Amino acid sequence: MKLRVPRWSELSISTVFLAVFALFLLIFKLGSLTHGNLAAAEQPLPSVHASVSALWQQPLNAPFTLVQLLVALILPTTGVGSSRLPAVLIGAAFLLLMYWLLRQWYGQRLTVFSMLLLVSTPWFLHVARLATPDILYPLAMLTVLALGALWHRTERPGWLLPFSAAVFALLLYVPGAIWLSLILVVLRYRNVVGDSLTHKRLSMLSVVIWAVLIMPLLHWLLATHNLSRWLGYSGQWPGVLHYLHDFVAVWFHIFIGHWQQPLYNVGGMPVIDIAMTIGFLVGLYLYAEHLRAPRTRFLVLLWLAATALIALPGGAHLSLLLPIVVVFVTGGLGYLLHRWLKVFPRNPLARGFGMTLIFLVVAFAVLYNLVNYYEAWPHNLEAEQTFSRQL
Repeated sequence: MKLRVPRWSELSISTVFLAVFALFLLIFKLGSLTHGNLAAAEQPLPSVHASVSALWQQPLNAPFTLVQLLVALILPTTGVGSSRLPAVLIGAAFLLLMYWLLRQWYGQRLTVFSMLLLVSTPWFLHVARLATPDILYPLAMLTVLALGALWHRTERPGWLLPFSAAVFALLLYVPGAIWLSLILVVLRYRNVVGDSLTHKRLSMLSVVIWAVLIMPLLHWLLATHNLSRWLGYSGQWPGVLHYLHDFVAVWFHIFIGHWQQPLYNVGGMPVIDIAMTIGFLVGLYLYAEHLRAPRTRFLVLLWLAATALIALPGGAHLSLLLPIVVVFVTGGLGYLLHRWLKVFPRNPLARGFGMTLIFLVVAFAVLYNLVNYYEAWPHNLEAEQTFSRQL
């Protein structure tokens, strides 16, 4: 199997526009949106020495620390923008991987529509533009989805074994991501075992790569015995009923609201807008019609595991569910468009009207989201009180 990378001549105007638009949103007012201040949860950019030391002494969220080290080497300056740049770079990598996955599953047109919704939603912009490692949560989920898509293919290259071993080792540094990785291993273990027996040398190389990369994590676990934090649980068990309430509240916060987090939200507003909510519900209906499909089982298991992790005291960030929501939204948009084109298979006027209608809905949703993030949120009283830490 060869992964096909599109040539520059094959990139559509919409793809180029999407890349420029996403890059602009990621860096626009990066240091000044919150009046040049950091929140208490944000951390200034550490020095090169501090980053290297943290990789061994405090290796949790090591991928974020590695990007911080890279930024510190290239831009040895301080400032709010420099502190938030590592999250921006990881956010850009998240968008590239999300584009690739949606392109494989849904095609170019639906991918562009869905990516426009994604890059403009405050849910993504918050975690991708703050000096916190929260962006690792959606990236971890998306990485598991992408690896699942690769291992599901009938023909797989030999290099996928060492590549997956390295990625799997890095995923272990994200608190709670071990559970997502185990779901991937359980569902794709036959393919993994089959390729391991076929490519024995690459299998041995994969084991060596995995063992070397997890050494700092093993050192930290043996030194601190903080197993619960690594597993994604860092608080006292609240009781069964309280946990079930928090489990349901995860999705209530996404669609209904009342998530009181000034660092990430405006008041008690829902996390996503009405356009994405409708797309998600339609996508949920689409996948419910294909319950036996391997992709559906994969998504449902990851959905339940992510919700369970978020509901735990001190658990994962709510953005862990972002890739799942985007996949369902894209499926919903595709289903709506498919039904419309099925009703009007040969009427060019009706087909054009359907495409224009979806474009207008996406355009209004993008405009609403950008006003929500760049205007309403930073000027909210609670948000202004949250961002008061100067470098």
